[in-house]
Amino acid sequence: MHADPEQFIEEIGKTFPDQKEGVRNFLYTCKKIKEDAEKLGISGNPTIIQKLKVMVKYPTIMKFARKKYSQMLDYFISHEEVKRMFYLYCSWFGQAPYELSAAAGAVLTAIGQFDGIYYPKGGTMQFSKKLSKYYEMCGGKLRLNSTVRKINVENRTAIGIELDDGSSINGTFIISNADLKRTMLDYVGAAHLNESSINYIKNLKQSPSGISLFLGVNKDLSQYPAHMTTGRKADDIPKVRDQNIFELDTIVLRILTRIDPTINPPNLNSIVIYYMAPYNSNNKWKTGPNEERTEEYVKLKEKICEDIISMAERLIPNLRKDIKIKELATPITYSKYSFSTEGAWHGPSMINKKLPHFKTPIKNLLLAGGNMVGGGVPRVMQSGFKTADYILNNI
Repeated sequence: MHADPEQFIEEIGKTFPDQKEGVRNFLYTCKKIKEDAEKLGISGNPTIIQKLKVMVKYPTIMKFARKKYSQMLDYFISHEEVKRMFYLYCSWFGQAPYELSAAAGAVLTAIGQFDGIYYPKGGTMQFSKKLSKYYEMCGGKLRLNSTVRKINVENRTAIGIELDDGSSINGTFIISNADLKRTMLDYVGAAHLNESSINYIKNLKQSPSGISLFLGVNKDLSQYPAHMTTGRKADDIPKVRDQNIFELDTIVLRILTRIDPTINPPNLNSIVIYYMAPYNSNNKWKTGPNEERTEEYVKLKEKICEDIISMAERLIPNLRKDIKIKELATPITYSKYSFSTEGAWHGPSMINKKLPHFKTPIKNLLLAGGNMVGGGVPRVMQSGFKTADYILNNI
């Protein structure tokens, strides 16, 4: 799938000649919807006037306004294998094609196929480090390896935080980047919340989690594309998210060497292999109380590693013999290190009728991150701007 739409359309035509024009019409319709949405400037719930404006001035948006992404694909494309290529964009929201709105899917498709998808040079960690450095330049202080025990609340107002070492830090505003459930139920506590808030928080569905296998290999990978996938279940997100079914029949393989050679381990090439997986599979991955790592957990991880590598060898033959570094992250890993309930990759699922607001029921306690707008660096950055703007306007 190329960011040059005509190149992609030509490649489709080689294998699926009867789908070529349908794919072209689909892509350029997605582009039109994205352009119109940007002109319209709608975010959140549109007003009646904005809705009327859509009906009169933006017929392309109106045509698919009440459709799902799968219905939009059906309108233009008849071959199931070609439709499946575009299911990639659904996974970015943790939704199935029949759950994702046509408008959201169209905008994502247009970004991917016309604008291109980019990585920060040096890897995503470098992006975080640059932000941290700038924060410190502006006078901010970082307290690394300092775990928060609780958020201190008086009269339903957040006044500070207490760390694991017993020390406290007070502030006018407290911003939590942990997810809503952990922030409110673990760090604030139900005693400070009313019943409706507790019910809303507990009933929020989480987006899927997943597994990621990180490899360092002593193998020339220059003849392979940066991204590959093998398997057929890209539309099975609800199975993972809602039914806790884990079937390792699909993997996505990313060769970081082909994107940015500077992030490789010394004298090795980097590969990341991943796919969605449920937090509650195998009795929470055979961990003990409080996600305690057990011998059974370690054995399960090793088996999954071998299964993933076997699937990866469909794409890169004889990969196993060249692996020098191997590290597997599970939903338990993401739960521990990202402070995300059930290790959810995108925070609360986008299928929730109402995503959390950046303002919480506790005065001066605010949220930032994937809680409000879904996962992904651009959307998380947008949430940070929104929270920051609120604070700047209130101090």
